[in-house]
Amino acid sequence: MESIWKAATTGVALLAALACRDGNGAGPRVAPRELQIVDGTQQSGIRGDDAPSPLRVRVIGSDGNPFEGAMVHWSVDHDAATLEPSAIASDVAGDATTRARELAVTGSIRVVASASGVAPVGFSITAADPCLVASAHQTRLDSVATGLLRASDCQAVGRYYDFYAFTLPAGRAVTMRATSQNFAPLVASFDLETGSEWGEHADDNGAGVVSLRMILPSGATGMGVTANAAATTGAYTLAVTAAEEDVTHCDSILVVPGISTQQRLERHDCEPTGESYIDSFILLLYPGQSINLTQWSPDFVPRLRLRDADHTLLADSSGDGTRPATITFRATSTAYYRIEASSRDASAMGSYRLDIQRASASSGHSASPAAHADPAWQPAPPVPRER
Repeated sequence: MESIWKAATTGVALLAALACRDGNGAGPRVAPRELQIVDGTQQSGIRGDDAPSPLRVRVIGSDGNPFEGAMVHWSVDHDAATLEPSAIASDVAGDATTRARELAVTGSIRVVASASGVAPVGFSITAADPCLVASAHQTRLDSVATGLLRASDCQAVGRYYDFYAFTLPAGRAVTMRATSQNFAPLVASFDLETGSEWGEHADDNGAGVVSLRMILPSGATGMGVTANAAATTGAYTLAVTAAEEDVTHCDSILVVPGISTQQRLERHDCEPTGESYIDSFILLLYPGQSINLTQWSPDFVPRLRLRDADHTLLADSSGDGTRPATITFRATSTAYYRIEASSRDASAMGSYRLDIQRASASSGHSASPAAHADPAWQPAPPVPRER
């Protein structure tokens, strides 16, 4: 009898304890006591992008343990971002998470997490100016970037732009290719040191794809993608791949100061009536910018000509069998120029090297557009089309 009585007494005590713990008895009920920041504060992004990391809080109960089921609300000042979700219940670990999408302003953005009966906590996100060179997204050769043009991206000449940067260990030719099912794309390349654009190509026929082939020096290069039509948004892909440097079949290739390229004059090149074969290179120069052009060849006497976009001859130089052809030129306005590499003698063929270098400081001319500590991207006219 005594053992039965002890068991019954113990059972009653257990039931009483459980009743207190689940809130049906006289003991205190567990409730949210505190919000703690777990992750996502003090982060940096770019206006137009999503914040790189999720924002997460932990709800702590009055018993000092993580609290499940508390509704956490998220808010942001001045519609500076879209929060997804804007409200969510804490999980079994007491955590509640949101993402800050499409940062809509430049500068400091404050996001607040709150729950009933506890003090709110604040997150800080700093959004950089998307037009600054330092804000370019990092990518690499032989890679594909996927992006989304938004109205909060860099805005210039009536378009929305996203910018990327990649680094080449050695000078070479590359192709920048933009593709979109939402708009006719435009792709541009620019100097990361100054923000000045080197040239661009647009998808003028609405095919949804456009390519820009150019020869670049070693180091970092910027590229941008936008829609050919003004104020257009949507998804796209942007790829940078290795390309052939050869200039054949009366084609041209975009070049920049600081490159050296090995080429050949051959029967597939342009051959104006009664003249030698010609390779063409397109170069954009800015006011006060000076360049030195040099053509070397072991197979023929080299000849260099420089023309403006209207094909007007600006300079003409030939070697003499032992010396290269050289041209030094200073631009007075922002314009594209055509470099024609050929031979002094008609129908001569063979290999040659073309060097395009900024003029030295001793020439008295500006070597390049002025650089700034944190330059903004500077647009340029489209590369002129072949006639």
